[in-house]
Amino acid sequence: MAVIAVLAAHAVPDGRAQDISTALTIGAVSNALSSTLADFNNAITTAGEAIKGAGNSLQANAQNVIRDIDRVFGKNVNLTFDRMDAQQQALYRDAQRLTQQIRQATIDIASKTAAEARKTIYEADIIAYNALYSLPCRSQAARIVYLQPDRIRIGRDTAEVTLRGNFLSGPEDGIWIDGRKATVIARSATEIRAAVPREVAHGIASERSVGIRVELIDVKKSNLLLLCPSSRKKRTESLAVTLAPRRWVSLAGWIEPTSLVERTEGWSKQYESGADDNCDADRDITAQICEPSPWLVKSIDSFRITGKNGGGYAGPPSLSGDSCIKVPGRAKGKGYDRFPFGVKNCRGRGWTNWAMAYTVKTDDRITAGRHDFSEQAADQASWNIPYPAASTLREPRYRYALKANITMGDKTRVFEISDAQQLSGPISARLIDGTLTVSYDESIDN
Repeated sequence: MAVIAVLAAHAVPDGRAQDISTALTIGAVSNALSSTLADFNNAITTAGEAIKGAGNSLQANAQNVIRDIDRVFGKNVNLTFDRMDAQQQALYRDAQRLTQQIRQATIDIASKTAAEARKTIYEADIIAYNALYSLPCRSQAARIVYLQPDRIRIGRDTAEVTLRGNFLSGPEDGIWIDGRKATVIARSATEIRAAVPREVAHGIASERSVGIRVELIDVKKSNLLLLCPSSRKKRTESLAVTLAPRRWVSLAGWIEPTSLVERTEGWSKQYESGADDNCDADRDITAQICEPSPWLVKSIDSFRITGKNGGGYAGPPSLSGDSCIKVPGRAKGKGYDRFPFGVKNCRGRGWTNWAMAYTVKTDDRITAGRHDFSEQAADQASWNIPYPAASTLREPRYRYALKANITMGDKTRVFEISDAQQLSGPISARLIDGTLTVSYDESIDN
């Protein structure tokens, strides 16, 4: 009876193209296989049930290969490759390839996922089975060992199935998927690769298991004196693959930023120092004019002296920080005419008056134009949606909202996200530098 296993495809060595040594005796080859098989048996004792189930067939077939070596070579344990006949050389090669693959399977059990380890085990089992039933006058029952992948998302994944096994050569049109004849892309003794019929793929409205029927040929041989007559018998074997419908995603939403926009106003300042009673006065009248937050001084537009007496002065004004203007100045009297007996006459008191015009500025945060968008695509997992005028905005702050409709076959689900809730189911979004990136997480919704 054929052993059929289903697992996802993984890039694991299958041992079909591994190098072998021809320097060893057959006894050394047999001992290496026995030792490697013992290590494998120890490894699967603590593995999960899926690993143990895959390993049972390999253990039995590998043990039978060891028995065949004993039967074919007998006591000639020191026989080397160059002294063997063609049948013995074939068994010698198969035993070494099997040893290498079992060793790799033992490593994979400890270091890789269960699916990856199972695939390595299955490939070792294919080598063992082939070694057993390729010997002269042995019947060859075709068998499918595993199928990959076990699930296909139409549109995203390549709509092909690969069947691995033994003695799979047969008619190029001998496979049906969901009752329809499939195109066989390649068929060899160990592999059949076939395309899912287009009408089957297009007809998937909801995820479901689809039957696969494969036509195989068993070769029955009998040992009659020195002859080995054979007969061929066709039969079919069935298995299944899961097909999931094509995924369509439609997005509809908006992006609306706010941006800083400069606002300016023209202000003015008039200053009068006043006159001091002391005509000899020489005082500092430097003024520091500061505007309240959030106003900043943008420019000094004009400055003029509106009145002056004595030797004082004012200006020129200059910016002092972001929100102040400094106007240097002094008010200086003209002094006295002095006479005997302490009599004096004031020549003139000092004062300085000025006027200044200047421009102040502040930033107002205003709402820029809303950008509406819509996107629709099949089997796409990410979208980049830019705000068209992003480069013209100052210190923008963005708001956005969108609705995602995810349709798979006859089922539609709706998810809503926004700047306040950036994750909903498999849909997430983030907005950086004016571009909204929307992502679909296939790992949680495949």
